[in-house]
Amino acid sequence: MRGYFTVVQAASHRLSPTGSIVMMCGAAAVRPPAMGFSLLAAEGASIPGFGKALARELSPVRVTVVMAGLVDTPINSARREQSAKWAETSLPARRFGQPEDLADAIIFAMRNPYTTGGILVVDGGLLIA
Repeated sequence: MRGYFTVVQAASHRLSPTGSIVMMCGAAAVRPPAMGFSLLAAEGASIPGFGKALARELSPVRVTVVMAGLVDTPINSARREQSAKWAETSLPARRFGQPEDLADAIIFAMRNPYTTGGILVVDGGLLIA
C-alpha cells in the first residue's frame, strides 16, 4: 500500500487528464485467504478503497483496480501442482489464470475511457468458488 501511495503522490500531478492508473490486488482483499495470511488480506483490502477514493480525487484521470485470482507465475511454483488440481476441480474456469489474462484486463482498464473507480475482477470465478 505504501508503494501505491508514494507513486501516486509523486506522479499524479504529472498525469494527462486522459491518463489512467491501474492498481493490482489479490482476491484475498475480499475472500478469506488461507490461514496465516491475515496481513496480506488486510493490505489487499485497502487497495480497492484507495483506488475508489483516488478515482474521485484525481478525476478526470481514471483509476481502476484489477483484482487477480490464482495466476500461474513463478511465485506459485512451489504449490503449483496442488493448486492446479484445486483450480481444475473448484474454479468455474477450471484452470489457473495466465499472466496474459491479467495483461488483457490491465490493457482494457488503461484504454477504456469510460472505466474508472471500479474493480475489474479477473479470477476464473474464485470469488464464487
